Amino acid sequence: MTNNLAYCLAVEKLLGLEIPERAQYLRVLFNELTRIQSHLVWLGTHAMDIGALTVFLYCFREREQLMRIFEAVSGQRMMTSYVRVGGLSLEPPRDLYDTIRAFLKDFPSKIDEYEGLLQTNPIWMNRLKGVGYLSPEDAIALGVTGPPLRASGIDFDVRRDMPYSGYEKFQFNVPVSNVGDVWGAVHRPHAGVPRVDQDLPAGARWPSGRFHRRRCAEDHPAEPRADEDPDGIPHPSL
Repeated sequence: MTNNLAYCLAVEKLLGLEIPERAQYLRVLFNELTRIQSHLVWLGTHAMDIGALTVFLYCFREREQLMRIFEAVSGQRMMTSYVRVGGLSLEPPRDLYDTIRAFLKDFPSKIDEYEGLLQTNPIWMNRLKGVGYLSPEDAIALGVTGPPLRASGIDFDVRRDMPYSGYEKFQFNVPVSNVGDVWGAVHRPHAGVPRVDQDLPAGARWPSGRFHRRRCAEDHPAEPRADEDPDGIPHPSL
């Protein structure tokens, strides 16, 4: 989903398109779910490389739930083509939000399981602490981004400092460490994930409306087809 979004943002910037607010919120939602599943791949394989096979099985257990969500909304587990220039390709299934809420409610307890297996594991700690130290100056000079940059003590997150797709409407904490080694980069990377329900500004609500920009000029809207409602959105039964 994130790869889709990066391409579409570039095209939309070139065309000067204004994306419907609801589409922006949905993009943030699926962008963050993609971020979580990417972290699960990383943590599971990283732990397995160091010798902790159980963590790999646990991480891919939760990742499978996310892949099913992606398949439900886009028809594909991995090679999604859901984010489109102008918005999204389809309205999400009506029961999808309940599925996502159930996953997010249960997921923190799963993170506790991962940490319970790793954070006191002597092999894990010995192979991460003090390894790959990177000073703040070197991190900036080398163009380091993301968790490794913040592990070196640089408080920078593109979502917060150069917001896109509506991220400026969300409030979330950015985890920063001053350790500068691999341990600092991997410790609690999920802490800065924006949560759609909790992190909206006070009084804000999930926006209604379109999931895609009109495909015709605003002053000459197309007549709705028989299988669409007057707002131009495909009928839920289709």
